[in-house]
Amino acid sequence: MVIEPQFQQANEFSEGLAAVCVGACVFSKSGGKWGYIDTTGKFVVNPQLDSVEPFRSGVARVFEYIPHDVRAGYVDKSGRVIWPPANSS
Repeated sequence: MVIEPQFQQANEFSEGLAAVCVGACVFSKSGGKWGYIDTTGKFVVNPQLDSVEPFRSGVARVFEYIPHDVRAGYVDKSGRVIWPPANSS
């Protein structure tokens, strides 16, 4: 085993990073937070996001839940926000 089971939820690796969730993540829009780990299990993007997608071409779409809306933005593989979450309307 390369990385010990320790996350509420984990997705497959994409471009060397995997999205993982800490806290109450399953079917919840509150409580759990998502981040990304490398192949050693070290966080490269700390769990601070409400929902995430896999990396594609070096960026990933991330989401922030606010009352009555979802905001989407993009982060790079270092966790730097390259397009802040904005209102989806």
